[in-house]
Amino acid sequence: MTSSNSSTAPPSLAVALTPSDRYALERTFPALRLTHSSILARRIARVLLFVLILSLIAMFAAPWQQTAAGKGQVVAFDSNQRHQDVDAPISGRIVNWQPTLIEGAMVKEGERLFDIEVIDTDIRTQMGLQLAATQRKLEADRTIVNAYFENVLAFKDVKEQIILAGGEFIKVAEQKFKAEEEGLKGALAAAEQSEKDRVRRKELLDQKVGSQFDWERAVRQADEANAKVEQARSYVKAAANELVGKKAELVAKTREAQAKIDSSTAVYEKSKGDFAATEKEIADINAKLTMQKQPVVAPQDGYIFKLKVSQGGQIVSQGSSLLELVPSSPDRAVAIKVDGNDAPLVSSKDPAGRPRKVRLQFEGWPAVQFSGWPSAAVGTFGGIVSVVDSTDDGQGKFRVLILPDPDEAPWPNEMILRQGVRANGWVLLNEVPLGWEIWRQMNGFPPVVAMDEPKKDGEKLLRGKK
Repeated sequence: MTSSNSSTAPPSLAVALTPSDRYALERTFPALRLTHSSILARRIARVLLFVLILSLIAMFAAPWQQTAAGKGQVVAFDSNQRHQDVDAPISGRIVNWQPTLIEGAMVKEGERLFDIEVIDTDIRTQMGLQLAATQRKLEADRTIVNAYFENVLAFKDVKEQIILAGGEFIKVAEQKFKAEEEGLKGALAAAEQSEKDRVRRKELLDQKVGSQFDWERAVRQADEANAKVEQARSYVKAAANELVGKKAELVAKTREAQAKIDSSTAVYEKSKGDFAATEKEIADINAKLTMQKQPVVAPQDGYIFKLKVSQGGQIVSQGSSLLELVPSSPDRAVAIKVDGNDAPLVSSKDPAGRPRKVRLQFEGWPAVQFSGWPSAAVGTFGGIVSVVDSTDDGQGKFRVLILPDPDEAPWPNEMILRQGVRANGWVLLNEVPLGWEIWRQMNGFPPVVAMDEPKKDGEKLLRGKK
């Protein structure tokens, strides 16, 4: 009895069953046959296990393109070409609204959109009267300036005439001085001859050869000749003094004329200063008049994105936003934000020394992106890293500006790919085994540990087309 109970014990109580025992057990409990898996299922399980092991080995050995992902939007590369506000230059009422000014309208640079006029019109009237009076004063100042200018020219002409006349007088005095010197020479020669004749007459008289009358006449002639010499010397001295006087007179008159010129020039310059002050006063009044009515013009070509004011005399304050303008610029870029863990790697070059490549997916363009195998991506566009911000946005994210890749197909037209379109970007880093990437993701390590410090942006980034 005991042996029969033990032989019919449940399979869970059996320690080990031989094939014969198992067969006997199945004959005793036929339902156990339904719990057995088929031979085909066991073979399939073995094959799947083998394939799983091979897949794991292959995955850890397969190449994988590391990427730094980020999200952003399409912008203009030049900050001056991005979305901007147009503010009110003065406070006042909106007038002269252009009928074509609506949201979405295309405007050209310098195109007048509307005017802003100061509400108090009495100020314009008063300034107009002040401007007319100042203009009359300007005409009077101009007349004074012209008169003093003519005086300066007249005094300069007088000076030239004085110098010319004085030079002629000096020449006459010099000639007279030379003539008197020649006369002195003649008188000296005549006196010398008379003295010789007197001596000879005296000798003849002493020898009783000549008469007393001839000697006396020779004495008289010698005295007359000496008197003429003294007279000629006085004439020479007078001529010299006259020459010196003429030169001194020329100097004195020249200085006097120059003093009059300097005086008139000073008055002329002062009148010019008064004239310039009046002109400045007129310019200030015109500036104030201009500020009473200011046109609002388009700062550049673009589209009216949003109008914040309306026609009909709306009153605005200075500095308030009037409208938002989106410039029409073909120079586009994509600004994405990447994690600070990837920012040092995004700004570096690839191993070949080229800028980092980027794959972009624009909102509205169907695309399939394989992060690890960019060659298998469909519908994405190429780009290159241009600029990486030197600081984060306050939340640990760094902005990256991406330009179109010149080696790939161009981006869609700017009329289709507008500023503000959202985009996803994948900056292509180094190629590593898939196992390395899985291990890195599990441990939270950066994609690559940079051994060298990144160079400055100007040395490592390409601007692209501009």
